[in-house]
Amino acid sequence: MVIFPAGETALSRGIFGKAKDAQWKKFISKIVKATDTPVLRIFFHGQNSRLFQIIGNFNLNLKLSMFFHEICNMIGKDVYLTIGSILNYVDYGSVRGDSELIPGSNGTWAVAGISMTLS
Repeated sequence: MVIFPAGETALSRGIFGKAKDAQWKKFISKIVKATDTPVLRIFFHGQNSRLFQIIGNFNLNLKLSMFFHEICNMIGKDVYLTIGSILNYVDYGSVRGDSELIPGSNGTWAVAGISMTLS
């Protein structure tokens, strides 16, 4: 199963700039901790089109309608991935709260921080 921890497509924070993940959802950390699930970290390199970024900042429904356009643009092109090592329960089991497994505003991350270093 593939789960994108932010629950949405990365988006630039303005009209210009590089797309960045939204805050990761606590639901993901709850699933991981409750099931002692190994986590394979994968970073997808690249950006969606500038038009997608602009529309995505303007309206969620229009952003969702652009997905098909973005996928069609990628047909026949290479997609680059960085695959990290697998995190097992021993790597994150000592983390107490679910929010500690997701990026924090103070920059201290547990599993999320390890994943983000793949970029």
